[in-house]
Amino acid sequence: MKVIAAIAEKGGVGKTAIACVVAAGLRLAGARVLVVGLDIQPAAAAVFALPHPGVSGVAQLLLGEEVQPVAGHLDVEVLSGGPALDGGDIRALRSDELRFGLQRLADRYDTVVIDVAPVILHLHRLALDAADLALVISDAQCMESLASLAKLIGEIATAKQRQAYSPGEVIPVINKVNRSHTLDCQLADQVAERYGADHTIIEIPHANIVPTAIARRRPEMALNAHSPVQQPFRQLIAQAGQLIVRSPEWSG
Repeated sequence: MKVIAAIAEKGGVGKTAIACVVAAGLRLAGARVLVVGLDIQPAAAAVFALPHPGVSGVAQLLLGEEVQPVAGHLDVEVLSGGPALDGGDIRALRSDELRFGLQRLADRYDTVVIDVAPVILHLHRLALDAADLALVISDAQCMESLASLAKLIGEIATAKQRQAYSPGEVIPVINKVNRSHTLDCQLADQVAERYGADHTIIEIPHANIVPTAIARRRPEMALNAHSPVQQPFRQLIAQAGQLIVRSPEWSG
């Protein structure tokens, strides 16, 4: 089982939407997918779960309790977050608790997609310790978001240097790119120049289809053949899929 964390320091950059489309695409490709809402808000869990469960399955998992994920849209299973994730008992946990908790579910899924809350640092810490792949998401229209992209990639690189648990792979995702803007055209090159050729940078064009798909609880709509975001999302899903296929547990 491989763990993918969609992470951003700033809210409103499209992190949840991207996590949901990736989860949907992997499920349609045949993977057994669990979506984990590592957020005090419903976030990605609400997109797939029908109806949204009232308890925080993630908090229960972190505290060592038995959990029963909810089967939802596309047969994607869900563990929801909630306010309990901001409690003192969760804040006091070691950073490896999510990793160990997910290992208890490893025989049931090929991949876990974690939608990580922005700003809440103890949840970032849990997610980055658990993830095999980090999707570091920023908004092309927000300089603060682009600065946080640099910060997060730097934190992951520092963790690797210290031989701490960290994602083995990182994909920077620049959302809401408008190619008619000169600055937007330069963003991917600037990120590549700063972080080298090790990172494949995905650009998601600015398009209404993604928020519409999430609002309708049908993230697979973004993968429609006529969608302007289909190609970069399929590239992103293919890269995530390669990680899963390399896993010895892959059953596809």
